[in-house]
Amino acid sequence: MTAVAMLSIAHDADGRFWIGTQDFGVLCFDGQTWSRITTRDGQLSDDVWAICQDTSGDYWFGGSKGLTRYHPGRTPPSAPRLTVLAKERYRDLSQIPEVTQGDLVSFQFEANDLKTRSDAVRYRHRIVSGPRDKVTTDGEWSKPADAGRFEWNPPRAGEWTFAVQSIDRDRNVSAPAMVTIRALPLWYLNARIMAPGGIGVSGLALVAVVATWRARHRKLEAERLREQMLRVEHEAREAAEHAAETLAVKNTQLEEARIPAESANQPKSRLVASMSHELRTPLTAIIGFSELLLSEAQADGKVEQSEDLARIHGSATHLLGLINDILDLSKIEA
Repeated sequence: MTAVAMLSIAHDADGRFWIGTQDFGVLCFDGQTWSRITTRDGQLSDDVWAICQDTSGDYWFGGSKGLTRYHPGRTPPSAPRLTVLAKERYRDLSQIPEVTQGDLVSFQFEANDLKTRSDAVRYRHRIVSGPRDKVTTDGEWSKPADAGRFEWNPPRAGEWTFAVQSIDRDRNVSAPAMVTIRALPLWYLNARIMAPGGIGVSGLALVAVVATWRARHRKLEAERLREQMLRVEHEAREAAEHAAETLAVKNTQLEEARIPAESANQPKSRLVASMSHELRTPLTAIIGFSELLLSEAQADGKVEQSEDLARIHGSATHLLGLINDILDLSKIEA
């Protein structure tokens, strides 16, 4: 509440406190709720210096503009107008469908009172499990407040009754506006839904267990194969490293053996090259002279000499081919 300057205070026969303020009218407190009376309610001034109650129950407020007599009403207001919002808005309270446990239900209410300003009306409500006759015996009313809306989630399945009352500026309480709502259990708690599907759910659970076991078995088998592959790969890597080391040793040994072998082979290569050169020169001469003599013998018709010269020429040519091959081998080795 906003801080105001208090000018007077009084305690009436009903146990309520009346407080006169400066520029804020009269405040009334009954132990639970505050109410306010100002010039908008017919009072002469919002500066109230004195308050008293007469024997008839009326109140007298003395202010800067004179004396005001306040006669509180004694007639309770009518029950407030109630609207329910459950997926749709229902003003006809007999048409409200069943809701599911946990669904949001909104109750909206408005005072049916013409003498009290809307901002001065207070509301109290209660919600009980069971039919309407339990509203008057079970549960406690909420603390009066000016909110005209209450949101609620059914905590469990069953029949629930909501009641709301309005309180006017004179603390008169209206008759309750009531509505009964039936809440259904959640689908997994609803026997009508779960019973037919129980066998199917059990079957699915069994299938899930078997599938889980198979998946776990396959996973273990895959891990075993993976470990085996890693072990084989490690052994192969070690074998390859050992083979590489052995090959390196062999290469070193071969390289060490190659150098003296090449050194020993060089004199032979030089010998073969020089011998081939020395032999080719006379053979070339023999082949040349044999061709010349063979041509003269054939021209003179000397058959026997021609045959002998041909054999000499062929042998020399064959021998020259062998020497050329030896020389080529020496070049390849070089």
